[in-house]
Amino acid sequence: MGLMIGGALVFDHHTHLRHDMAPALGRPVPPTDADRMRAVLTWMIAVLSNQVAQAPVAGLDARVALTLTGPGGGTWWIDEAGGLTPSNGAVAAHVTAPALTFPDWGTQRSSWHDSDVTVTGDTELAARFLDAVNVI
Repeated sequence: MGLMIGGALVFDHHTHLRHDMAPALGRPVPPTDADRMRAVLTWMIAVLSNQVAQAPVAGLDARVALTLTGPGGGTWWIDEAGGLTPSNGAVAAHVTAPALTFPDWGTQRSSWHDSDVTVTGDTELAARFLDAVNVI
């Protein structure tokens, strides 16, 4: 229940204000902080993990690490079944991007290709994973 209240509501409010309303009105993007971003990212990663578990990504046959840098950021390891796995062990690809941009490209408001996303390791595997990311 805490994830729903602390994550879903903050995610929805934060994402719509910063990525929909402010740009549409020509207004500056409202500020954020590490606590707010942590709630947004926690929700997004939980939803992403569930989506991958429910509809596996074609060709995702190894673990991918996702590191989001900056306020509220962290690293998450997503396995081929969509599970959030412990940090130990190898990954086939590592995706790194600013945490502040993830709500934009992670909801497909923009393309990850046009964002500050860096991939190391198996770039084809990472691209398959990133193309499937659509947190809704």
